Formats: sequence, C-alpha cells, structure tokens
Amino acid sequence: MWATNEGAVMGIEIPPFGTDMTRVSAYALFTEGWHVYRVFLPLPTRLGEIHLSWADLAEQAGTVLGPQTTLLELLPRGVDLVAEPEARAGHGFIPALLEALTNHTDIFEPHVIVRWTGYAESGDADEVALRGSHLGPWQMREFAATLEPLTDLIHVEHSGLHLPTHVWSLNRSLVITCPMFFDSLYISSPTLTGEELAAAGLEAVLVPTDSPLPIAGD
Repeated sequence: MWATNEGAVMGIEIPPFGTDMTRVSAYALFTEGWHVYRVFLPLPTRLGEIHLSWADLAEQAGTVLGPQTTLLELLPRGVDLVAEPEARAGHGFIPALLEALTNHTDIFEPHVIVRWTGYAESGDADEVALRGSHLGPWQMREFAATLEPLTDLIHVEHSGLHLPTHVWSLNRSLVITCPMFFDSLYISSPTLTGEELAAAGLEAVLVPTDSPLPIAGD
C-alpha cells in the first residue's frame, strides 16, 4: 500500500484511466472536449553527437508519423542507428515540454508525480495517498506518488532517470503519462494544441480515438 508521511496531502483523486493495459486508454483520457497527443521522446543515437528525429526516420522510410508508429517499422532491416528511448528524455526534451505546457498549468505548482517502483527510482518528497483501488490496470502498491512542481522533471532528464509513469495537475485538467519503457508520452488536455507542441520543438501527433498501444514488434 501507499507509504505516507505526517503532513502529506491525502486523498488525491486518480483520473479515470482505462484498465486494459494493452490500449492507449490506460494512459490517456478520451473525454469529450479533450485532446490526446502522443509526444515522441528523443531517440538516443549510436552516431556520436548526430541527432536523428522521428520525422527524419519517417521521411527516409517514405511515411509519416502517426498514432501507431513504431521505431521498428521506421528502421531498415538490420540498421541499428538509434536505440529505444525506454522512458528516458534527452536533448532538452523536458524544458521544451514545460514551454508547451506553461499556458495550460502552473508548472511551478505541485502536481501529482507517480513513479513505477520497478524502476527502483524515487524522489525525496513525501509520498501521498491516492483514492481508488487501481491506477489504470495496476495495483497501487507498485507505485509511489509525490507532489512536486513540474519543473522538478528537469532533474529527471539531467540525471538520466526514467520518466514518471503518470503526472496530473491537482484539478486534473492536464494528464501526462509514459508507459513503462515506452518511446513516447501521452498528454491529455482540453486546451493544449498540436501547434503549441510543434512550436516548442516537440514531435507529436493527435490520437483521435482509443487504439492498441503501439509496441515495437507487435
């Protein structure tokens, strides 16, 4: 169960995630009036300082990025130019993300930050209790939740840590998730636009409806 410390904020509501972990709805809110975006994490390259974008690979493969794109389908057979991001950010991804979100949430105020204990990484902040028996398809004992400003995620990138699996604002008007060892974030919001994500230099596509989670090799 959740560990708590004296003075920790209690009773934080969990957004209504789906329970089928093979589908995007376990990580995103397909609520009327909301938009869901898949934001691709930067690709760790095996070519020194050369940075290849997802769009670069898609163009070379003669296709475009979409909600179901996998890295495997973009790379020619036998080519090993890049590695899977595996839920890690780099190349200034977090500052760019904060820039895109600054008009939609107060990035300096506490947000619920949920980390999967399987990564064996935890923050220094007091843990908080969440109301509900499950977080998406998982038992709550598999996670640790804290209240931290979104700006604290800069440390996650700088330290090479895995990204939190779930983040949401206290009023639940913004939800960010990163499935375990995945290559993208899912952002659910009623106000965020794809143009804002692109202006911040992020590679993102709209996810119009629930669909299977795009796992390479499936």
